[in-house]
Amino acid sequence: MSKENVNSNLKNTQKPMGGRRGGPMGGFGMPVEKAKNFKGTFIRLLRYLRPHKVNLIVVLVFAILSTTFTVYSPQKVREAMNKLQDGYSAHVTLEKLTNGQNNGQKEIEKIIKNPQKAMADLQRDLEKIKYKNKDSGSSQKTTGMENDQSKIKEAFGKFGGIAKLSETKDSNKRAEICEQLFKLGEESPIIFVLMFKDSLLNDSDSSKNSSEIKLTEEQKAGVINAIRETNGEIDFSYIGWIAALLIAMYLISSGFS
Repeated sequence: MSKENVNSNLKNTQKPMGGRRGGPMGGFGMPVEKAKNFKGTFIRLLRYLRPHKVNLIVVLVFAILSTTFTVYSPQKVREAMNKLQDGYSAHVTLEKLTNGQNNGQKEIEKIIKNPQKAMADLQRDLEKIKYKNKDSGSSQKTTGMENDQSKIKEAFGKFGGIAKLSETKDSNKRAEICEQLFKLGEESPIIFVLMFKDSLLNDSDSSKNSSEIKLTEEQKAGVINAIRETNGEIDFSYIGWIAALLIAMYLISSGFS
């Protein structure tokens, strides 16, 4: 066969580059045709799905519950944690202030019975006390007050006039007592020294073993509000209800997934 015949046969067997190609991807890039009768198609779809109506309703309900769990579960967890935190902080504060109030009353009774010896012991204790927060200046205020007998008597009188936490059960009254003790401790730091003398003398860095209270003004306001709301009790029933609800919603969400 000649060379010219071979070239002629190759040209005849080559496929044209243009035109529509076949195969499954042949229609790629072509415009999508819209349904000519959308209403009729939709009605036929509903007729087709009618036997599966119950299944569709179940799927829809589970989908709604799953979405609800995803949206509201963080909020419920936050509410439960806030309840737990408020109850715990209120309980710890009430416990420390109650013990401190009792200890302070005992120290004042010692001073009243034997003023010279008790004041000498107090002076010695004040010299030993090292406040952990040196920038607050609390030690300077305290050491400058023990020589002012009139201020000490006035502070003792105010302290004795405050109702006892151990004898009070109402949450609002307890909150008021705590507020009065905080205020008196700021005006007369020696009162807090008498209330938490053992903790201050030990100078322990462990907050777990310390009975001293160190709170900012914002934290004090938050604790007082927590005492009013919880009365120092952790609402385990509410937390348990939230936990049960979250578990149920999680199981429903898992079942849908």
